[in-house]
Amino acid sequence: MLFARLEFASNTAAKRQLRRFDRDYIIYTKDLPKDVSFIKLLLYTIFFGVFGVHYYYVGKYFKGFLMSLSFVYLILCTVFNAYIMNNLEAYSSLIFFPIGVAALSWIVSLTLVISKKFKVPILVDIPKDVQDDLKAKKEDFQKFSQELKAENEKLRQEQTGGMEDVSDVKNDDVVKSQVAEKCVKSEKISKSKKNVDSFKIIEKVLGIKKK
Repeated sequence: MLFARLEFASNTAAKRQLRRFDRDYIIYTKDLPKDVSFIKLLLYTIFFGVFGVHYYYVGKYFKGFLMSLSFVYLILCTVFNAYIMNNLEAYSSLIFFPIGVAALSWIVSLTLVISKKFKVPILVDIPKDVQDDLKAKKEDFQKFSQELKAENEKLRQEQTGGMEDVSDVKNDDVVKSQVAEKCVKSEKISKSKKNVDSFKIIEKVLGIKKK
């Protein structure tokens, strides 16, 4: 159902939500939505990529900030280049290393944009009742995870206690009974873990998890 609604996805709505530090229902995709122009994205990356403008354009504000910061750092290194080379020549490679990382990041971004593999955040138009249902499932999953963690801890303590006391137990039937009981618990937890893994897969497909 989610992928059937991708044609209604909006990058503008995603950027608005990301500015509020809300990542719920945000999906990153290389299929550009209608409100993102490939030509603009390409031109921004080519001519203003060193400033991080292409990141700001699609709503990747943190990466854009890092690119902008690296450009300011480049200016400072250029202004104080003579001082660095005269007094900090031994550390020059470390000082100029962030600039190299930023340049490499720009090249990678340009390559991804040209190959149409550059991912942009989108917000899918999900009905309110579906959002409420997903939210309830997420809360149930978190509650189930806590219960499973507590059960695992309880079983671990029981198994540890059983190992310490097994030398004092004289009745083989009692030992066999305890071992059988613990095996049943282990099997139940194993099945529970499988259910958790299955839910995680469903959760990822439906876009419940923050990305």
